[in-house]
Amino acid sequence: MEKNNLYRINIDEKKLIKTKEVEFSSIGVKERYDIQEWVEGYPQILGEELLIIGKELSFFSDTRERPDLIAIDKAGNVVVIELKRDDSGSNLEWQAIKYASYLSKFSKDEVLTYFAKYRNNTDEEYTSLENEIAEFIEDGSMEDLNKRQRIILVSHRFAKEVTSAVYWLIDNYKLDIKCVQVTPYHDAERGNYYLQSTTILPVAGVENQLIGAADRTTTSLTGPVKKDDGITKVCEELYARLGSKLDFSLMPTKRSRWAGMGYPAFRYFHLWYAGDYWDNWNMSYKVWLFPEPESEVIKSVKLLFSFNEKALLINGINELKIEKISGILQKYLEENDYKAYKKTSVSGIELRFKYDMENLLDRLSKLITHTKPDIQAILEE
Repeated sequence: MEKNNLYRINIDEKKLIKTKEVEFSSIGVKERYDIQEWVEGYPQILGEELLIIGKELSFFSDTRERPDLIAIDKAGNVVVIELKRDDSGSNLEWQAIKYASYLSKFSKDEVLTYFAKYRNNTDEEYTSLENEIAEFIEDGSMEDLNKRQRIILVSHRFAKEVTSAVYWLIDNYKLDIKCVQVTPYHDAERGNYYLQSTTILPVAGVENQLIGAADRTTTSLTGPVKKDDGITKVCEELYARLGSKLDFSLMPTKRSRWAGMGYPAFRYFHLWYAGDYWDNWNMSYKVWLFPEPESEVIKSVKLLFSFNEKALLINGINELKIEKISGILQKYLEENDYKAYKKTSVSGIELRFKYDMENLLDRLSKLITHTKPDIQAILEE
């Protein structure tokens, strides 16, 4: 059977050089001492931002089992990460489900104690750890920490027993579990090794096949989000009218398909551009809408431009360019009524004001017009 393909591009000779998929075991890579360390150091290879709070810690009563890695996601959920090297085995999902069930009983203080043990911190330093988690969580609140648990399974290959069970758990019980395939490649010509990560379950768009035709909602990390409600229609109107405010070259080429649900009580609509460095969460223009409780009446709106420094560094943008981007934002901040936005490795500017479509449209178009061309020029230097 044909394996996955990964090619290196030789631009000068207009050639594609095929690399070879290899086994981790054949190149001496260990599950515990290599793959685990990579994920711990660069959790974004799992396809999202995660804060690692535990590694192989035995912290459960009545059992000495040790989860590979424990993390917190941007919504404040605790995430169990279980790793296998070349083959997942047939019961990887059951092992992770057990750990998730244990962690579901943890209070906020127990989560902090677990985090402190991982960091080798003392009790007196709990406040700094709590602040670090609050800074990482999207809404900055600890109120809903560990209200839900998630599972991420990682392996080079997944046994059918695992993928079948995961699909069933997603389909029937909406369990928040995903499988990430990590594939090693060798470029024999240059002697380099590469790692490719791909989320294979849940399949993108699979919710449209799993949810009945009469049900117009989709399940996200933070609960049901309607795709055709009033707030989504406001966002669609904003995007449609933005085109008349911007030059063609400044019009964002990608956007949220509907108004997503932020934690705990805002809706978001993000806009970004095609290219290596722009991304929904890593670098984009963000519109956050704050409605009345259980209502589609929008009270206020927050405009943001933010970028993930770590993501840019990984993609080849050096620290000097990041400083230049920060300088552009600082200048705009000083000339307008924005304030600095900073959460862990994510930086940017933000402005919150009373909702009015005309005001929102005007401010968003000006923000893009005065920042995007200079930022893009730096990215392309």
